Amino acid sequence: MHISCSKDKATNNNDTGVIRWDFTTLDGWVDGSQNNAGPDNYEIIDGNLRIQTIPQSRDRAKVRTVEKKYGAGRYTWRIYIPAMGIGDQCSIGAFLYSDDQHELDFEAGYGKLADRTALNAQEDDLILFTTSQDSPYYSSKHLLKKEEWHDFTLEISYISAEEKLYQVQWLVDDEVIDQQNLLYGIGTDFYIFCSVENLEFLGDHIPYQVNYALFDFVEYEP
Repeated sequence: MHISCSKDKATNNNDTGVIRWDFTTLDGWVDGSQNNAGPDNYEIIDGNLRIQTIPQSRDRAKVRTVEKKYGAGRYTWRIYIPAMGIGDQCSIGAFLYSDDQHELDFEAGYGKLADRTALNAQEDDLILFTTSQDSPYYSSKHLLKKEEWHDFTLEISYISAEEKLYQVQWLVDDEVIDQQNLLYGIGTDFYIFCSVENLEFLGDHIPYQVNYALFDFVEYEP
């Protein structure tokens, strides 16, 4: 599958500073995949970025921005969340990554049976994790309707003007579902990632089917 990778190229509204990638191409994005995944796992189709993993694999298919320069602001991913394989260990991800101690995530998947039972998940529900990977570590689980488009937003602001430490809010479809004060702030910049990864924590067995997501756009408002 052909992709185009180059310097950041996006719609930039100079009046507001908003940067938006509409995925008519992959200009501005590079491969960030692991575990044998790579460009064959994703392509542009009808103005959407489609990322998929194959069955019976530990594919970790990811793309990220070319530059690691994004700090405080509002990040939005518009993603179609399909019906995922029952019990499949697969995660649809929208996240920010600086290093292993500074990462903020949305991760959606079918979920483990124990988590689905605890959350009283219905047939049309998936499990959504909101996570700070460190500094401090924090993770929470929510329900998310499948076979729908959703807007996933990370809102990063400063706890106070004096300290310049970050506070993050996780929003789905403009509704705040979680928030956390962080132990780092100004000077920590991120790559922006889109991913579909066969990760063990979001299911009970290695995936039996192709799982995918469609990314309509990513937007950053400083």
